[in-house]
Amino acid sequence: MATPEEHQKQADHNQSFLDSIDANVYPDWVATVAFYRAVHLVEKLFHTRGHDSGSHVRRNTVLKRQYLPIWREYKTLYSFSRLARYWCLKVKPEHTKFILQRLSRVEREVGNLL
Repeated sequence: MATPEEHQKQADHNQSFLDSIDANVYPDWVATVAFYRAVHLVEKLFHTRGHDSGSHVRRNTVLKRQYLPIWREYKTLYSFSRLARYWCLKVKPEHTKFILQRLSRVEREVGNLL
């Protein structure tokens, strides 16, 4: 299992990639990378709080039960990412602002708990 520092490093790496994406051309990748940044921030929180996730299902369950303010924002990122990756949903450039707002809220909520 990765350390909190390694999760932060990966979250920062994902943010760097997110910043480089042209949202007008690749809004689906904005959704996907934003979600994976959120995953690593949540994993960092879980590690510092003694939670074991190990899977998307377990992570989602812990978030719903113990971190509802984070879950409310995270589930949107999870859904957009899954729809883009597996169902070929056409994420539109105008969706990216909504997605990035949700990511910002996850960042804030996680930061408040660390």
